[in-house]
Amino acid sequence: METVLVDGEIRKRAGQLVGIDIADLARWCAESLDDIRRRYAALPADVVESAWRGLF
Repeated sequence: METVLVDGEIRKRAGQLVGIDIADLARWCAESLDDIRRRYAALPADVVESAWRGLF
């Protein structure tokens, strides 16, 4: 898509994102990933194993 509007605002024009700092977004994603991994590692092993067993 060439142009994308979200809630009436242009978010992508001519195939390029508009108004988004890619470096800032990448930093935010990396911090979020670190936080998710930290919280996952803190879970009791039996709880994690039980949850995964229930999914498959």
